[in-house]
Amino acid sequence: MPEEKMEIRLDADVFHKRARHFLSIWKSSLNKEPNDELYQAFQGVNSILVVVGEIMEEYPYQKSTAIQQWLLGYEFTDTLILFTHDKIHFIVKEKRAEVFEQLKQGDRQVPIEIHKRSKDPSHNQTLFEQIISRISEGEQKRVGLLLKDKTSGNFVQEWQNVYNNFKQDFEEVDIASGIAYVLAIKDDEELRTTRMACKISTAMMYLFINVVSSIIDEEKEITHEQLSEDVENVLYTKDEKWLTSHKSLQDVDFNRTDVCYAPIIQSGGVYDFKPSAQSNNNKLHDGTILCSLGVRYKSYCSNIGRTILIDPTKEQEKNYEFLLDVQRRTLELLKDGQKIGDIYTRVMNYVKNKRSDLADKFVKSLGHGMGIEFRESAYNLNQKNTKELKAGMVLNLFIGFIDLENPKSTDEK
Repeated sequence: MPEEKMEIRLDADVFHKRARHFLSIWKSSLNKEPNDELYQAFQGVNSILVVVGEIMEEYPYQKSTAIQQWLLGYEFTDTLILFTHDKIHFIVKEKRAEVFEQLKQGDRQVPIEIHKRSKDPSHNQTLFEQIISRISEGEQKRVGLLLKDKTSGNFVQEWQNVYNNFKQDFEEVDIASGIAYVLAIKDDEELRTTRMACKISTAMMYLFINVVSSIIDEEKEITHEQLSEDVENVLYTKDEKWLTSHKSLQDVDFNRTDVCYAPIIQSGGVYDFKPSAQSNNNKLHDGTILCSLGVRYKSYCSNIGRTILIDPTKEQEKNYEFLLDVQRRTLELLKDGQKIGDIYTRVMNYVKNKRSDLADKFVKSLGHGMGIEFRESAYNLNQKNTKELKAGMVLNLFIGFIDLENPKSTDEK
């Protein structure tokens, strides 16, 4: 939602609390050994630079906007943030500076400085050079950037034109892992927001199941794509009948809701477990139906998936019951201090011991971390990941068996 179209109220207390937390972790990383996970996350940078230009809808999950959301509660276009060890600098439009002045309220403030960008190119050049001089302070000139994020727009180009004249003086380091480290552990407010996002997703899944049941019972025809649109539109049109039927959603601000992705509905023997999968234009088939959907609430993601088996064989029921058993086993292993790779190995060994015939069909990842970004890739739950789980993390558990066949079926779908 473009910030200019609504009154922006920044929570200064939340900002300063999280800013102190961010700076504390960053500073503590400097005292770690080079092989320590925390040191590797920040790699000894002495400043961190986050530049956001135009919001690019094709890239909804980027760490530059995630850190904005985490600190400020909103995404702001054409904004530069420079973190130093003792101060945070903002470059913003003149008309937006008043909004950022709200951050000077509250107690235990982290020092901030707000720089106003104008329409005068010479003024802006001077402003950019002042920011660059802050990066140059100290003996070590290692600047942390989000090198993989996509940026565009006049503001970004204007900044780059100035920065490129000085960048040879710095050692640029991708700081994405440091941002991921900080954002992975959620505070109480983040967890409350995530739980509400989960409640909305759960309510939408109940809606989907009821709709599918009616379609199957009444032998109606509908495509996966149309069904996906119908489910998604319930959220966007604020269906009064649906909303009032869920007491758990009475306090939801539906102006702050969005889907993480269009609901993925699959049936008829063609299935794709990737989050990038899309509902195709094939008609819903009354065999095995998969649905996954996710809702963002105040920018925090949730996700839910269901498998619907209609008139399953005994073998299908047996496989599904084992899948639920594996899910329960995995949940028992997700504890503070456990290494992700070790968890995957133990789950995989459990599958091999109990159902060796399914081992080669098991997913290569058990899921991933989740928050403002739908997929916190630094916390992929796969066998190679040596990171440890920490209390306060949010995980999207995704467990399944791929390419199972039903040899007794008389219908190729």
